[in-house]
Amino acid sequence: MNTIRNQERAVKDRESEEDLLIQVGRWLVEAGFDPQIARECAKEALARNGAVLAHDLAPVRQDAFALAMARSTEAKGTFQPEEHTSKNHKNISYGQKDLRAIFEAGKKAGISTYHAMKNAGVLRSASEYEGVI
Repeated sequence: MNTIRNQERAVKDRESEEDLLIQVGRWLVEAGFDPQIARECAKEALARNGAVLAHDLAPVRQDAFALAMARSTEAKGTFQPEEHTSKNHKNISYGQKDLRAIFEAGKKAGISTYHAMKNAGVLRSASEYEGVI
């Protein structure tokens, strides 16, 4: 009885080859490969690795990635993933008491972060707080 139940579960767990092809292909496209190359490499990797369960795609992905790298370098000469713009390089203006502005000013002046903060009045000595408590 358990054997039949396990066999039924295995059939339910197996996804169609087309679904697996789409999963692996989408993963390669997200990695920056051309969609046509991704589909061809995913198809070839699935054929090489035989029947695979959906939760065990690691060897297929590794094989597809290696194939895509080889084809991508053949086509372009070198692999170049999609370029993403960095948010850190935007020109942003900060307020005067913003710590980022204080750090930038200190860096430009060639002084340490501690001295930049002390010069801006952010840091104070402990003796100023003795009478507060």
